[in-house]
Amino acid sequence: MRKRIMFYLATGWLALLSQPDYAQDVAREYDLQEIEVTARRHNFNARNVQMSTIAVSAERIRQLPRLLGEADVLKSLQTLPGVQSGGEGRAGIFVRGGDYDQNLFMLDGITLYNPEHLQGFTSAINADLVDDVVLYKGAFPSRFGSRLSSVIDISLREGDMQQYHASVTAGMLASGIQAEGPLWKGHTSFNIGARISYFNAIVSPLLKEVVYDNPGQMNNYSHMRYYDINAKLTHRFSETTKLNGMFYYGYDENNTTPSVTNQHFEYSEFNHKYNVDKTSFTDNSRNERTLNNWKNLLGGLSVTYWPNGSFQLDANVGYSGYDYRLSRLSALEKRTMLDLWGHGIDGAQLYSLTGTDRSTTYHSKIDDWSARLGFTVSLHDVHEIRLGLQGSIMSFRPSVASSYVSRLQQAISEDIIYQTTMDDGKYVFSENSKGHGLGSDFRLNSFSAFAEEDWTVTDWMKADVGLRLQVYGTDKKTHLMLEPRASLRLMLAESTSVKASYARMTQGVFLLSSGSMVSTSEMWMPVSRDMKPGISDQVSVGVSHDMAEGIQLSLEGYYKWLDNVADYREGVSFLAVREWTDAIAQGKGRAYGVEFLAQKTTGKTRGHISYTWSKSLRTFDRPGMEINGGREFYAAGDHRHNFNISVTQRLSRNWDLSASWSFQSGLRTNIAGTTVSHATLDEFNAYRPSWIDSDSYKGLDYTQNPNYSYYSDVYYEGTRVEDLVRMESFRQRNSYRLPAAHRLDISLSHHGSIGIGELICDIGIYNLYNQQNISSVYWGYKDNRLSLRGVCLFPIMPSISLTLKL
Repeated sequence: MRKRIMFYLATGWLALLSQPDYAQDVAREYDLQEIEVTARRHNFNARNVQMSTIAVSAERIRQLPRLLGEADVLKSLQTLPGVQSGGEGRAGIFVRGGDYDQNLFMLDGITLYNPEHLQGFTSAINADLVDDVVLYKGAFPSRFGSRLSSVIDISLREGDMQQYHASVTAGMLASGIQAEGPLWKGHTSFNIGARISYFNAIVSPLLKEVVYDNPGQMNNYSHMRYYDINAKLTHRFSETTKLNGMFYYGYDENNTTPSVTNQHFEYSEFNHKYNVDKTSFTDNSRNERTLNNWKNLLGGLSVTYWPNGSFQLDANVGYSGYDYRLSRLSALEKRTMLDLWGHGIDGAQLYSLTGTDRSTTYHSKIDDWSARLGFTVSLHDVHEIRLGLQGSIMSFRPSVASSYVSRLQQAISEDIIYQTTMDDGKYVFSENSKGHGLGSDFRLNSFSAFAEEDWTVTDWMKADVGLRLQVYGTDKKTHLMLEPRASLRLMLAESTSVKASYARMTQGVFLLSSGSMVSTSEMWMPVSRDMKPGISDQVSVGVSHDMAEGIQLSLEGYYKWLDNVADYREGVSFLAVREWTDAIAQGKGRAYGVEFLAQKTTGKTRGHISYTWSKSLRTFDRPGMEINGGREFYAAGDHRHNFNISVTQRLSRNWDLSASWSFQSGLRTNIAGTTVSHATLDEFNAYRPSWIDSDSYKGLDYTQNPNYSYYSDVYYEGTRVEDLVRMESFRQRNSYRLPAAHRLDISLSHHGSIGIGELICDIGIYNLYNQQNISSVYWGYKDNRLSLRGVCLFPIMPSISLTLKL
């Protein structure tokens, strides 16, 4: 009887809804509430023993406001406590006072050596394929190692086993395509995505228009482009066994626009032999260019086997290749002409032609083969034990090659060039060249064994203790390192806990960077007989509290000691060293700070508030390796304050609004602390034009005249102060801090259905109130006075992107 009644009610309801007008009225009266299903792979809440760790979902990454419409994995991490950006609009990160190379980026367990595209404007990870991202900045589990400051574990999403999906995205910076689906329904799936940029077509011309005071600054960014491809293949042998394969290839090109500078000088000479005036014309032409490219190639296979809920086996093998090239080219030509009869430059004869070509090429190549085997055993929900082995064989080929070539074509004498016979015998030709190369092949074998236990002592006490044995082996030296780890959680109440941790990390590779914003020279080096592995010891203490409605609060303090950090020696020149170790200094450092995070992860309103107060210092005082005179100085990643607010609001089923406001203390850099102008009392000064209207040559820098010294004793023009030379001195490394940067970004997203699928339109405004944040400084002139000028690369920047999901 009950079934019959339910049948009549259902058929009657469907019949009523089949009437168009009534169906619309009912829909208005009985508006169905949206049902949202969420799941979190990681939950580092108050009851979890893990601290100093934050998980960011792929959904959260896509919801945050974007620069130029690009969802960015690394920039989403910059909004978290303890993470500072590498500069305005850049994707690079510094974690808890560490250096840039002290961050381990892993893509499905494979090391990614350069996670940036477009010299840091965007990250190399395609957000369309990301499942989630976990940032470890302290309390490191024993299964992770090889870096001192952080581990960024990025997981790629498996493809759909049942249905096919595809999406096409077009933005201002790049376009991409993504597709997924079953190869064997229920057993095998694929997920693949590719992107290609067109920075030169839209963004570069737009930035030239808005970089108001110095549009030429964008010449350094005028030839940047990238493309990448990601793929993941998943096969399920059974309900307990799974195989994953991943592939990644990314290519970047960052060439600068050739810079051409021309100078023209004119001066006269009294010739005692002929008693005539000779007018000389000198033209200097300089042509400079930078060629820069790099590529990442990753591949890996992993197997997961879990026969029951208490045992799991993970095994993977992988390859990571990195190839970086940078060439700086410079050509200088000096042409000197003599005019005997006053015919001007058109009637002058060539006296000398000097050409100088200089080039410096940096090359850094890495081949990294790795394997890992791990076991996880759970015992009675009290003990969770992890055991594993890891190994890798790495080869490094860093090299620097410099060359110098000079050519001279010069007349035998000043008089012979005026002879009517124009034969080659009038000129003498000569050429000189020299070069220097610094290159070596290094091999580093890395092996580690780890053991870790997550122990629930009581309901209010939980501990995680572990030990990692790390071995770095080179041809001439083996470094054996022990890395203890320990974490403790004490529950003060049902949803409030106190946590403390200690972790030692070691690092066997170093990135040596020139520190230049554009075309940075990046050379990866392994430890050796003379270079010791880097070491960090970090202690952390914090309080965590879970509130209702998915709100989590945490407050942490940390102190980190660093040893054997690497940098270039002060004043090093690759032309003067024979071994790489002669160019490298090692020192120590310390960093400490306090971090606060409040986040809401459920509901229509989501977001987080974070604040970090931190300090980071370095000391290089070892004999022969002194930097800054052996005195302690601020690290490049030292930022005193970092404050972020990010909010996402679901307005309706089709509309989402996101906003993000950030404040960060300015970057640290090197700039002259003292400037002295040295003047010469010049009595004989013939380099100034004597027979030409000098007003037409105002602004010419006659001190650059190569013949000034030779002709300085010809004319007596009175005693005066001339030849001002600016001399600069640096009192301390990284002593100058740029102005603080802050901005507001907003994004409005609309989801709508069209005939063939779903269309998503994202409209964003970066730097809504047009704050002129300074990304770099340089010496310039204003009103004929020396002044420090700043460059703002990203004023207010609107963007739009369209995504079609099929």
